Amino acid sequence: LTIRNNPALVSASFAHLATLSTLVIRGNAVLSQLYLDQPNMTVNPNWQICQNPALDAAWLQTFTANHPGGASCN
Repeated sequence: LTIRNNPALVSASFAHLATLSTLVIRGNAVLSQLYLDQPNMTVNPNWQICQNPALDAAWLQTFTANHPGGASCN
């Protein structure tokens, strides 16, 4: 799943995904809410969530705790 450079994207929901072999969320200026079925979801440990300044920091902290090994660089 790759979501990149969407200047008007405010939220995205993928609540029923069980496994992600790739996760890249980058450069979405107003993305504030991202819905994923965590902590039940399996995510490749090389995920990246970067340059999404409006993304809820508490959500990102929880996601990072549930899926170690990725890169969070908001």
